[in-house]
Amino acid sequence: MSKCEEERDNLITERDIMLSEHKHGLAALAKILAAIQPTFTDPFCEALVGYIVNGPASVTAWHLLPNLAQYEQLKLKDEWDEEAINLASRADIPWQILIDWFGNQAAVWQAVELSADEILENWELLQDAGVNLEPYRAKLDACRS
Repeated sequence: MSKCEEERDNLITERDIMLSEHKHGLAALAKILAAIQPTFTDPFCEALVGYIVNGPASVTAWHLLPNLAQYEQLKLKDEWDEEAINLASRADIPWQILIDWFGNQAAVWQAVELSADEILENWELLQDAGVNLEPYRAKLDACRS
C-alpha cells in the first residue's frame, strides 16, 4: 500500500468515526430533549426539536426547516442528477456526505466546491473517479502564487 493510499484510508476512517460520533451525539440530544420535554414559543425551535426527537415524519412545518427538508428529500434520491445537485446546493450538504451517499463519481465531485486542502487530501479519489484534474491543478497553482 502506498503512502497516499494509507493516508487516504486513514482520512476515510477518521471521517467515519466523526460521522458515527455525530450520530451518537444527536441520539443523546434526542433522548435528553424527550426526557425534559421543553416547550418553545418560537415555532422554528419547536419544529427543530420535533425533528430531532421524533424524526422527519413528525414535522408539519417544513417551511421553517428548509435545509432539513431538502436534506430529507436528497436522502430519498437513488441517483445523482440535476434535482440532487439542486437539493444538495440549497441544503448546503457537505461533500463528504454526498460522496458517501452517491459514490465516488466525477459528477458528484464536479458539483461541490473544494478547498485547496480538500483537493490535496482527496487527490487519489478525484483521480479514481475520473475527474478532469486541470481545474484543481489551477486552483492549487493559484494558492502557491
